[in-house]
Amino acid sequence: MRSRCHVLIATRAFADIIVCVYLIQVRTDSLVGNTFMTSRQCVLRVAYGLVFENLQCSIGLALGVDRLLAIVTPVQYMKWPARQYLLLLLVPCCIFSLVLASFALWESSGEFRAAICFSPSAYTNRAKMAWFGSNVAVILLQFAVYFYASMALGKTTGPSSIQMRKILLSLQTVMVLYSICWALPIFANLLFQ
Repeated sequence: MRSRCHVLIATRAFADIIVCVYLIQVRTDSLVGNTFMTSRQCVLRVAYGLVFENLQCSIGLALGVDRLLAIVTPVQYMKWPARQYLLLLLVPCCIFSLVLASFALWESSGEFRAAICFSPSAYTNRAKMAWFGSNVAVILLQFAVYFYASMALGKTTGPSSIQMRKILLSLQTVMVLYSICWALPIFANLLFQ
């Protein structure tokens, strides 16, 4: 990996692969009739998927912060030690992911039964509200970070630069695609529960 951003992207890609495996497991379980398990059984069965879904979400924010720092403080950004910098971004993401998944296990019970065991049904009671609230907060923070990055980029290069317009367009595309690929399913899952 030649840059910090590449390490973050690779970590996100690894999380994406694990989430794909998790979603295949969820789909396979529903096809073979492994349904209507207790919330505790559900959380234990898909704990790795919950952790990596939360990691996906939080690394998206870490990538936004990384790009913002590269734009706002380019000279200092290049001077920071890469290992410590990446640890500073990735450790909170891992803690966030593990805490939410652990809280899901803590709140789960043998009473509530989930028809299909996936994220929205694995989280129950306060854990579901914590999961939903934290994801909404991360989404809003991401929008704010990318918006601030695009504004900072506009101030540094001047408004008429073709190169700057391309970069701003790519930042806006990232924000729109993120909202479609992550935010909308979260809201849809909440509505259909």
